[in-house]
Amino acid sequence: MNISAFSVKQPVTITMFYFGIILLGVISYLRLPQELFPPINYPRLSIVTHYQNAAPEEIETLITRPIEEAVGAVSNMKGITSVSKEGTSIVTVSFNWGTNMDFASLNVREKIDLIKDRFPREAEDPVVIKFNPFDLPVLRFSVTGSLDSYELRTLSQRILKDGLEKVEGVASVSVSGGLLREILIEVDQGRLEASGVSILSVVDAIEHTNLNYPAGTIKDQTYEYLIRTIGEFATVKEIEFTPVSVDKRTGTYEELP
Repeated sequence: MNISAFSVKQPVTITMFYFGIILLGVISYLRLPQELFPPINYPRLSIVTHYQNAAPEEIETLITRPIEEAVGAVSNMKGITSVSKEGTSIVTVSFNWGTNMDFASLNVREKIDLIKDRFPREAEDPVVIKFNPFDLPVLRFSVTGSLDSYELRTLSQRILKDGLEKVEGVASVSVSGGLLREILIEVDQGRLEASGVSILSVVDAIEHTNLNYPAGTIKDQTYEYLIRTIGEFATVKEIEFTPVSVDKRTGTYEELP
């Protein structure tokens, strides 16, 4: 007896069967939770390491490959992909679905702690980030105008960013693109050699001079005042008068050549 003949001879059974399917569908629909952003735990971790002013080849040799070799032994790992670019190493580790990502993240951090002493001294500590697609921006704005790229970026940060962050429901706002202000310092190599000053001394002098330091507090009977020393450059012209070294013969300062 085929299905067609059975359906014709047993109409009540077939009707009750379909009613049961419809009833289960209605119950499932009413009890099924509905969320705009359901909590989905993606089995993926990203390891980001910054090493300023390093070429991609150095990033790959000194940072990316040691990280790949270290995390390659983590359990439930599915695959590893990496990107080495100027100043940054990004290693992405994929795991099998169902893996406890809290334990996986802990295991990855333990593996990295064993090898981070081998990294260059100037490299920053690796940061392990869990992949969450809901952290990606849901809305992007493009800002154009007659101003140059630096002024547009400054305007976006000071006005647009602060205004959008105050809007209800906005979690965060980030600004990208445009140009950041840079000051190019040209040093006279001949004067450096004549003064016996190295280029590293010039770099250290600028870094240690362009800072504001706390200088303690002053208390009176009613108030307490915080004191700080202002050392940051207010104008580009001030960089020219940065003291670099002291001439031991005369006791005078050697300014930036």
